Amino acid sequence: MLADDKEIRFLFLPTEHDPDSYVREKGEEAFAQAIKAASPLSAFLIKVVGEDHDWETAEGRAQAQSAAKPYFKAMPAIALRSQILRELAARVGSSQAELEKFYGLENNPVSPQAPQAPKQIQDTAPREFPNKFNQAKPAWKGKDKVATRNAEIAKQKPIAPTDLAEQLMRIFLQFPMLAKNLTEQHKKLSQLAAKARSEKAVGVMADLIERASQQVDGTAFAAFQSVLEESSFAKAYEVLRARVMQADMTLEDAQKNLDGAFKKLEIDEIKREMSEITDKIEAGTVTTEEKARYRQLGVMLR
Repeated sequence: MLADDKEIRFLFLPTEHDPDSYVREKGEEAFAQAIKAASPLSAFLIKVVGEDHDWETAEGRAQAQSAAKPYFKAMPAIALRSQILRELAARVGSSQAELEKFYGLENNPVSPQAPQAPKQIQDTAPREFPNKFNQAKPAWKGKDKVATRNAEIAKQKPIAPTDLAEQLMRIFLQFPMLAKNLTEQHKKLSQLAAKARSEKAVGVMADLIERASQQVDGTAFAAFQSVLEESSFAKAYEVLRARVMQADMTLEDAQKNLDGAFKKLEIDEIKREMSEITDKIEAGTVTTEEKARYRQLGVMLR
C-alpha cells in the first residue's frame, strides 16, 4: 500500500481506549496531537526490526538486517523504500547498495538521489578475482590470498557519501551536544562527507559544528535554532529543520545513527587510501612505508 504521495504513521493508544473513547475522555485536540506525534513508517519499521537485537554488536545488526528483509521485499520500488533502506544502512554500518543486493532488490528502480555503491566483498572465502589481479600481482605480495583480496577491495573506488553529509547535519542540528563532543577525527570525516556533497555543504557543516561547540551542555533544541537563525546559512538550516521535524528520533537513535555513519565514512576513507597505494604499486613507485601501511589498512577492513 506504500506510495510516495502517501504518509503512513503508527499510533498506539492506551489499551483501555479506542479512538472514540480516547476523544471522549481526552478531547479532540489531544487526539489530534497524538496523531501528529505518531511514529512515521520509517522510524517504526526500524524500531520493529531492531527489537530484541543488539545494535552495538555485529551479530545484532546482522539479525536486524535479516529481520527487515521480508518488509523490503514486499515494498514497491518507490523513493520511500530507497529512503528507508538508506536509514537502515546507516544503522547497521552498511551501504544502501549492499542492502539492496542482500534483499534481492538491486535490479529494481530506486530514488534518483540514492547513490549506487560499487559491489562489495562481504566474506573472506577464497574466490576467483578479475584477471588483472590474477595476472598482475605485485612481487612483494607473492601468493598471499589475503593481500590479493585487499588489492581488489582497494580498487573499488569509495562512493561519495553525499547522503551521509545531510544525515550528519540533521543529527547535529537536532542534538548540538553530539556535534560539540566530536573527536578531531570525526570532525575531519564530517568535512569529508560534506566535501563530497558540495562546497556549500562544507561551509554549512563547519558552521554547524562550530556553533554547536559554543553551546553549553543541555542546550534546548529551540534555543539552538535561534542561534542558527543568526548564521549566514540560516536558509540551509531552515530546510534541514523542516526535514528534522518530519522524523521521530531520540537521542539514543541519533547516537546510533551517528556511529553507523562514521563507521561507513571510516571504511570509505580506508578504501580511498588503499586505492592510492594500489595505483603506486601498479606503477612501481610504492615505498616500503606505503607497503606496510597498505597491509595495515587491509587488516582494518577485515
